[in-house]
Amino acid sequence: MLAAEGAGMLASELPEHVNSLEFVQTAQTAGVLHNLGLLWLADNLPIETDKAFQMITDDSSSLSVSDALRLQTGTDYCEVGGWIARQLELPEIFIATMEHHPNHDYKESSWEIALLVGCAANMASALLKQAVKVETNPHLETLGLDSSSQDLVYQKLSRNFEKTTELAKTLFEG
Repeated sequence: MLAAEGAGMLASELPEHVNSLEFVQTAQTAGVLHNLGLLWLADNLPIETDKAFQMITDDSSSLSVSDALRLQTGTDYCEVGGWIARQLELPEIFIATMEHHPNHDYKESSWEIALLVGCAANMASALLKQAVKVETNPHLETLGLDSSSQDLVYQKLSRNFEKTTELAKTLFEG
């Protein structure tokens, strides 16, 4: 949910989309959907997915989620997410985001939304790691989001982090 919220916040800061509610809502929706493939893997290959996350926890080499999943399942959550999106006949913008959000160099179909979601997901990850600040993404600067705008979004997300964490505890521990 933090990735969706962050993607919407980043989208609303873009100079050319500042008054575009549709663009902001599309970014938020893409943020909600971005890791649907991970949920599918956890549901359909729970042992392998758990092993992948255990590898990340145990490995000091900073193995990515995609790399660990690929080692354990032969695929990653982005490929699976793209496959699910195609099966559901979702619009191309969501397929591209689900498949390419981690790749900040991706510049094909719907790259702007994919980049926003990927950067928002990085912000959410940094919050989970309790980082005070997130590294400025130069790719966002090409869209007109300077470092101060990125910092502002991160600070707004950090204020919502505790609320989101409490909600997750309520949902999954209760």
